[in-house]
Amino acid sequence: MLLVDPLAAFFRPDLAGCAPLILDSTHVEVTLLPPLAKVAVVRCFTNTSDQLIEAVLTLPPIARQEVVFRLIVYIGGVVCEAIPRPAKRGRGAHDAAAADGRRAILYELVKNDIQMISISGIKPGEKVEVQIWSIKPLGRPAENKAMLLIPLSARHDAVMSVLTDADALVTTPTWHRATLQLDWNALQVTLHGQGAPYEILSAEPVSIDCAAPIQLEIVPSDGGSLDHRAWQVDQVGGWEVTSARGFETFRHPMNPGGSLISDRSDWIFGVMETTQGKIRVTAPLPTEGIAPNARALRAFAAAAFAESATPQDPDAVRYTANILSRQTSLAFIGPEGELPDEIPTMRKLALPEMLSSEKTRRPAQPVALEPFDYGAPPAVPEPLLPRKTDNLTTPGARQPRHRSLLPWVLAVIALLLIVGMFQW
Repeated sequence: MLLVDPLAAFFRPDLAGCAPLILDSTHVEVTLLPPLAKVAVVRCFTNTSDQLIEAVLTLPPIARQEVVFRLIVYIGGVVCEAIPRPAKRGRGAHDAAAADGRRAILYELVKNDIQMISISGIKPGEKVEVQIWSIKPLGRPAENKAMLLIPLSARHDAVMSVLTDADALVTTPTWHRATLQLDWNALQVTLHGQGAPYEILSAEPVSIDCAAPIQLEIVPSDGGSLDHRAWQVDQVGGWEVTSARGFETFRHPMNPGGSLISDRSDWIFGVMETTQGKIRVTAPLPTEGIAPNARALRAFAAAAFAESATPQDPDAVRYTANILSRQTSLAFIGPEGELPDEIPTMRKLALPEMLSSEKTRRPAQPVALEPFDYGAPPAVPEPLLPRKTDNLTTPGARQPRHRSLLPWVLAVIALLLIVGMFQW
């Protein structure tokens, strides 16, 4: 069992007064697998300081039924892939490793499903690439139309109110290069919210606004479907996904009428209830060497686990499928001696500032989307940097994510006093 010093988070260097890190670029790759979409968001930045740092990135909440299944971080050319850990243990291990000067990465959901990534052990001048992979249902405002929303930022007040100052969202008016790349088949896709509606006709990356949410409108073409997609479903590693409007073809105990019969024994089956109805997925068990889309589909099936070809514990399936949840974080802890023996300086990584539509460089086009309401806008602009925290032992340090020990200490002292009085 990993033992973690509960006071480790107190001894983190000063955050107050540090300018935020700025993103160099953002790249979004979308693979449409109706009724689902696989999304990979790649953010790059550079440690422009002369210190070993820990970068902390706060992101908007994940969408309903969105399944995050992978975090890859490239630091100075070194690949760090995060793996699942129980949330509390992952948090403690990260804080202890960062206080020890080791490389540590933690991706977790905090209050209101807000995403937060901490990357500790970034040397001066190193370039960092953060890849986040997820899969989620498409919205269905009409029978023959689907929608996909990908927020790249959030209003500062939307996330700031529920987090401690050291963990809160930081925004900047500085803009950076951003691109979108699409992988689709037998579909017509139109990009909204980035100026005039733009039909995507090429698989080449297109330039997008780094702060405005990506809004894709999807309609079937050339015999395409919004309700069913499959790939070698009768073979090992194959998968199938179907909406409430579609028809499953793979025959298994929960679909005895299927037309595809196979003796494959590697499949898991998941059923997820969404606002658009049920989505049913047959995907391979978590094994190595499967195709990228199969890895995404198995994560979705694991999150909604209902049946499998062989006896499986649902929690174990979700764990081995690398799913991020309230109970499970994704973490990477580097070996001892990998980095200089010094405590990193904490730096916030800023997202581009989301402005109201009348202030954006290009007016957004209103379209029907899944809910994306952060409440009323702030009356006055919020500061770009977190406020100084006054109730910590070290000013500006990250507030420990464990409950305060003070009430327990006072209770123990009171008990000792009472015992002492009786002995006297």
